[in-house]
Amino acid sequence: MIGHSLSPGRPPAALLALALLAVACAAPPEPEFEGSDWIRRPTANLPPRLSQIGAFVDLEAEQPADGVHPYDVRYPRYAGSHDSRRWVFVPTGATIDGGESGRWSFPPGTLLLKTFYTGSSAETPGLPIETRVIYRGPSEWKARSYRWQASGQEAVLVDGLADIELSLPDSATSYTIPKSLSCQSCHKHEDGWVLGFNGLQLE
Repeated sequence: MIGHSLSPGRPPAALLALALLAVACAAPPEPEFEGSDWIRRPTANLPPRLSQIGAFVDLEAEQPADGVHPYDVRYPRYAGSHDSRRWVFVPTGATIDGGESGRWSFPPGTLLLKTFYTGSSAETPGLPIETRVIYRGPSEWKARSYRWQASGQEAVLVDGLADIELSLPDSATSYTIPKSLSCQSCHKHEDGWVLGFNGLQLE
C-alpha cells in the first residue's frame, strides 16, 4: 500500500473547498434595526435605542402607544429609594393563557417594561435611570436594559455592568444596572420568566 503524506503547510484541496463553502454559507449578521416601530415588526435583537421599540408615542413623557398598558403590582420588589413604573404589551389578537396550574403563559411578541427613577418628592419628580425590557420571542425570552441619558429624552441599550453616580437635591447615591445574564438569577425559565404580571400581583 502506498501512503500519502500531507504537507503541514498546505491543506488538502477538498478541505479547503469545504472551509470556503462554510464561510460562504454562514448567515450574515442581522443588520441594526432602523425605525421606531420594533414592537410591531420585531427582529431577533432589541434595537439600540429605547425609542425605537415603539412602546411610547412620546418617550420623554412616557405616553404609551396603542396596545401598551401601564400596570401596578401589589407586592413590588424592594428597590431602595428608587421609584418604578411598569407597562405590558401583548400583540393584537393574541391572549395570555392562565392555564390550570395558575402559571400564565404569554404569547410570542409579549413585551414587559419596567423603568426605575431617582427618588422623587412632591417638589422634585424622579428622573428615569434605567428601563428593563423582557421580550417573548418565537421560542424563548430575552432580557435587556436601557440606560437613560441625562437629558431624559432617550435611553440606550447596555449589556455590561454599569455603576451610575446620582446627584440628588438633598443627597448623592449610586445605582447599578446589572448584566443581561444577571436577569436570569430571578427570571427563570421554569417559573415562566415573568414575575410581576400574574393573578396574585394584579388582584
